[in-house]
Amino acid sequence: MNELFGNIHTMKKYMPGTKDIILNEGKEGVEGAKYTFIWGIGDEHMEMYGTLKANNLPDSLTMWYEMDGVLNIMTQKHQKISEHKTLVINQQEFQFYGIMKIIGFFKPTGFNTEAFKTQTRIYLNAFKDFVENQNNAEIDA
Repeated sequence: MNELFGNIHTMKKYMPGTKDIILNEGKEGVEGAKYTFIWGIGDEHMEMYGTLKANNLPDSLTMWYEMDGVLNIMTQKHQKISEHKTLVINQQEFQFYGIMKIIGFFKPTGFNTEAFKTQTRIYLNAFKDFVENQNNAEIDA
């Protein structure tokens, strides 16, 4: 599981809409690596920038995801329960600034704590399904 999570390019396999992940600076999987993430739905595209802040796998990994007005600090921790089970603890911190801070204050539908929790849960469940159904297929970088 750690190999799959540690390879940032596996996101294309379990996060719908992930079109590309581009390494802009640094070395793959090494602290300080900077990435551009491109998501798309239909004709709409969105870019987000990520920085690998800490890679302490198999124990934990911390990424900062940034877009205009939003910083998402994600730390995922793994604790081995048994030979075939791992407890995954995913912590997300969202910081808003500029106009996004004002929008966040009003908590419109889709832009509130519950919406963020729901989306995180969807991604975690998709990752769980991906790991459990992995047939040692190669992941393209």
